[in-house]
Amino acid sequence: MSELDLTGRALGGYRIGELLGRGAFGWVYRAHQLSLDRTVALKVLDPVVARNPDAARRFDREGRSAASLDHPAIVDVFDADNAGGLHFLAMRLIDGIAFDELLRRRRVSPAELAAVLGRIAAALDHAHARGIVHRDVKPANILLQHGDPARAWLGDFGIAVSARLAGALSTAAVGTAHYMAPEQLDPARVGPASDQYSLACVAYEVLTGRRPFGAGTDDVMAVLLAHRTEPVPPTGSSTVDAVFKIALAKSPADRYPTVRDFAAALTTALHGAPRPARSRSRRWLLAAGVVVVTASVVVALTLPGNGETPAGGATPTGGGTPTGGGDAPAGWTTIRGPGDTTFEVPAGWQRENAGAVVAFIESDERVLVVGGATSDTEPATDLKSLYQCSSPVDTGSVAGLPAAACDADEQHVTVIAAGNTLVRFAFTDTVSEADRDQVLASLARG
Repeated sequence: MSELDLTGRALGGYRIGELLGRGAFGWVYRAHQLSLDRTVALKVLDPVVARNPDAARRFDREGRSAASLDHPAIVDVFDADNAGGLHFLAMRLIDGIAFDELLRRRRVSPAELAAVLGRIAAALDHAHARGIVHRDVKPANILLQHGDPARAWLGDFGIAVSARLAGALSTAAVGTAHYMAPEQLDPARVGPASDQYSLACVAYEVLTGRRPFGAGTDDVMAVLLAHRTEPVPPTGSSTVDAVFKIALAKSPADRYPTVRDFAAALTTALHGAPRPARSRSRRWLLAAGVVVVTASVVVALTLPGNGETPAGGATPTGGGTPTGGGDAPAGWTTIRGPGDTTFEVPAGWQRENAGAVVAFIESDERVLVVGGATSDTEPATDLKSLYQCSSPVDTGSVAGLPAAACDADEQHVTVIAAGNTLVRFAFTDTVSEADRDQVLASLARG
């Protein structure tokens, strides 16, 4: 993505304020609409991306699609225009977080899931009644005002399209693989039932902690094949399984008549039923690497070298002096961290990439997740915004740097400010206090 700082500038009748977040195709800013004296979220398309006519049309279509809908759970689009060579959308500003971020922070109860489903299902049925299919329902596109599941909003209609024209507009599949209905590989078959299937994938993930298809891989083709060929994995509750068998049926004709019918059936099944068994997957630990913004964007900032060997490599310290602030035992490994930081981990901890963060494994169990963000936020503020601490927040210094720590959902979390970089360490409760303290003490800059 190209870099373009619009802060403080005027754009088509809007005074642009702080950057709320950036995604693959542009930026979301807090902005002030001068004519109506109100605050909005201004979504600006990256001008480099806009050189692709398809991308520009998709962006403009988002404005038209959402603006044609009037529902209390659909993020309003107030304006769609271009000025100064920039395409932009002015939207209702939702102060809160995306649903996927809440899932990273903590488990969501069946009652909270029912509240989310009720609002999003009604929003989708409203869109379907007007001939619009969303085609990209996923946790990141569900926004929770003030973090409240009872105030869920459906956003990002960027690939929404008229159901009547779905097959005529494109021959390419669109959507997000883990939540994509089997028929989305054949756009002519896309319809309202496709959105129901995607929302059912979201609900399954909330209840079990894993995605129903392709949970162990990010290989898009493998995930799409799983949607088409694999049965729905059992949840541990036969009544819940019966609902998912219908909502996740391979054929759209075999699913519930409406999305609200699915939501009602699942809510009824959950009422008084045993909670489905949850997978002890990576999801519960991922919050260490994610910084959340308002509107419809979630930004993940990763460790250098995520997906490949980090620059400079991960090297054993041997018996020498570690690069961090403490003397690590012989054989510990130096890891390059967010920004210009380094830290050290025991030699037996194996590094793995986990999307937006880097994780460390010992004896097939995840023991640490590390992530970071460029931010001037105080560590304690960042900690409390991302985690539900089950202990008081301790503040002080670690390795001579400002820090805050607390216990949160089977983790011990520490956030350290290394200049303008926040480094987040989330240790499982299986890590000894001595090892945990040594890892933190080894953090160094430069």
